[in-house]
Amino acid sequence: MAAVPGYNIRSVYKMKKPPIAETKKTAEKAAGLFEKGNIPGLVSAMTAFFKKNYNKANVEGMKRFAITCKKAYGIDVPSLRIIAGALSRSIRRTDKNGLTILHALWETGVIENKMITGFIFADAAESRLRESHSHELKEGTVELCSQSWTKPGDFKSIFAFIDKAIPDFENWAVCDAMCTSGFDRLWSKYPEEVGPFMQRLTAETGQWHRRVPAAAIAGFCSAENFDAAAALRLIDRLVGDDRIYVFKAVTWALRNMSKRNGKEVYEYLKKLSDKIDRGDKERAKIIRNTISQGSQKLPPGLRNAIKR
Repeated sequence: MAAVPGYNIRSVYKMKKPPIAETKKTAEKAAGLFEKGNIPGLVSAMTAFFKKNYNKANVEGMKRFAITCKKAYGIDVPSLRIIAGALSRSIRRTDKNGLTILHALWETGVIENKMITGFIFADAAESRLRESHSHELKEGTVELCSQSWTKPGDFKSIFAFIDKAIPDFENWAVCDAMCTSGFDRLWSKYPEEVGPFMQRLTAETGQWHRRVPAAAIAGFCSAENFDAAAALRLIDRLVGDDRIYVFKAVTWALRNMSKRNGKEVYEYLKKLSDKIDRGDKERAKIIRNTISQGSQKLPPGLRNAIKR
């Protein structure tokens, strides 16, 4: 397994920031432009803000945490969250399809816009579901009921966007912004629709495709409706992948799951340990490392009971 520079999202938060008043002004302007349906103007306003506050030192500093990308302005994450928060509030209070802004921001290729896309993804996706439902009500094709009103077809455009975006993640920061601020929320709310999609991603060969389910589990596992058994079945399809970002996401998910589902994680890792093929030294090493790092949040007694 190739080495990679250590990374910690808290360090990224320490980047130099634009003036807070200017950031809030840009956020309000962007939100207003979205509500008016002026998506090109929204992108232009955000680009102007990024260019004005370009910080070469921040861009260079990102590389120390393995955040590499083709286009970056060095804007810090808290500032991006301020803008994302304003956009999310606008998306929730209007009847406009939020997917339009996801596509517009993503297509710029700028890492700041990609991060914001991740932060607003869940609200934008739900706006598409609301729009679909409202249209069908007007057409008289569905009836209101107490159960979830979504249908698998409603998610077609949402999953199409995810499929389009994943190959262009470029780095772990964009991937995790999408997974722990967007995909996990959608998965928690619509497990029957999102679960099978995540399973499909585990069958893909791309590193980012396979990181997504594990990273989303790391974010989703604290939800009340989290299904630990189903999550471990997905993780099992990823275990053994020695690519650094898949491996790290798998162990991250296992550690986070251990906080509430320690028994299930212990039983899974114990079975995994029992199945190690000593004849395949490379795979055995990956499995042992997975068990070692994935069990770190288990109580010492359980952790020590797992053979490695």
